[in-house]
Amino acid sequence: MSPEPRVANGPGTRGAPRSTALDVALLPATTGVLLATSFAPASLLVAPFVALTPLAVAVERAGRDARSAARRGLLAGIVAWGVLLTWVPTALAPVTRLGPAMYVAGVLVLAAFTALFAWTTSHLLHRGALPLWLAVPVAWTVAEWLRAHLGPLSFPWLELGVSLADRPALAAPAELVGGRGLGFWLALVAGITAEALAAPSRRRRRMLVAATLATLMPAAWGYVRVQGLEQTPVAQVAVVQPDLSRTVRAGPAAVDSALVRLALLSSRIPPGTVDLVVWPEAVLPTDPTTDPALADRLSDLVDRIGSSVLLGVYLRDAEGVTYNGAVLWEPERGDTGYRYRKRRLVPGVEAVPFLDPARLGGSAGFRSFGRGRDVGVHRLDAGPSFAPLICYEAIFASDARGGVSRGADFLVNITNDSWFGGDDGRQPTAALRHHPAHLVIRAVELRTGAVRAANSGISLFLEPSGRPYEATPVFSPEVRIAAVYRTEGRTLFSRVGDVAGWGSVLAALLALLCNGARRPRSIG
Repeated sequence: MSPEPRVANGPGTRGAPRSTALDVALLPATTGVLLATSFAPASLLVAPFVALTPLAVAVERAGRDARSAARRGLLAGIVAWGVLLTWVPTALAPVTRLGPAMYVAGVLVLAAFTALFAWTTSHLLHRGALPLWLAVPVAWTVAEWLRAHLGPLSFPWLELGVSLADRPALAAPAELVGGRGLGFWLALVAGITAEALAAPSRRRRRMLVAATLATLMPAAWGYVRVQGLEQTPVAQVAVVQPDLSRTVRAGPAAVDSALVRLALLSSRIPPGTVDLVVWPEAVLPTDPTTDPALADRLSDLVDRIGSSVLLGVYLRDAEGVTYNGAVLWEPERGDTGYRYRKRRLVPGVEAVPFLDPARLGGSAGFRSFGRGRDVGVHRLDAGPSFAPLICYEAIFASDARGGVSRGADFLVNITNDSWFGGDDGRQPTAALRHHPAHLVIRAVELRTGAVRAANSGISLFLEPSGRPYEATPVFSPEVRIAAVYRTEGRTLFSRVGDVAGWGSVLAALLALLCNGARRPRSIG
């Protein structure tokens, strides 16, 4: 039997695995640290551009041993997510003793996708015959794409491109390729750098020049784009942040307490001066559309405000299924009949995947929500239209894109992030900054303004450029009033969608299939 030929990728032959402590542990762990410091609170500028470089070098040194590469990727993921998810036990402590166990489970599940990245990179190198600089971004984007396309288990939290949310000029290419395309760009720079480290000195210089150009050219385009972006005011909006604690929201007088706080804060809004007032997710933990007395009280309050009010509630249908939703009340008219039901439910928190909520609603101590279907774009009497996103939905690019493609002038994200700080413990965690970072990327992808109303913060407005303004402090009752902006026309990403994700999946499949078809068969 003839031996299987080795495939050369770049300088030398990559086939013989080399296992040292540097390759097996130190390099993967370094990637984990760099990934963690790419996001808040560190948000290091250079980190996301080189985060994958050490792991890519470790994968290259593993030779054809894809399992060894996967183990190195798993270690990198454990380090990264072990840091990025430290808020989980704090957040869940008030409601369950399983917080530490859920933290460990979350870290391992997400680390598995980093292992998948390393495994895929190895296969693309040695079976797909791709060079390291290209295998890295393709494999990374495939892993992120899969994480976002698991049906009810999808969880595209803190994809690599989100690390650029604090830097509008660097995030600007998202209007062309989306947030996942930003991740491809960052991984490409890291892959070229890794290729340079494995190359002879003469070729290394060329690869480092290529890495520099790959970094600076999109960044320069983004700077010019942001400076010249024309933004037009489309609506005047008020955001109310009531800062209702968990004990208040879950107590027997929850509705009364919420209405008193909302009335007090909303009185700061001059009557009739705004097109829309936004209250947070589930600010009324009941269904006012089926309670005439509550509906009357709400109508009286909205009449005093003198503007349309979008508020988060729990909607209940005729079959007894509860939805995390939003309704719109108007002065003198009251309930407008507008209903939005959340379409993306947090796995294990708002629903048990693949099970009918109607069958679980009666379970003692358990509450499962139904899943909405409609995008919910609504045009106000004043003229502008908005697309709602409830909490977790802001991390899905396709949801925001669907709203804008159906005519929304701006995005409205209502959420309750108080539990990210342990709620009554008032311990701010990094998740309070991680969550709104996704909305920044949505605004840049679509070049549309966005409004965020969070129960305990961070509430804010976003320009189509991605720049935040009128942001609130956390754990403080606040009101913010500002104009919301839009741009003319639709972005490339809005028109064509996630080309970077689909393209990487197809590229990986073609590389593996085509190379496999060319490989000569062994003769016994």
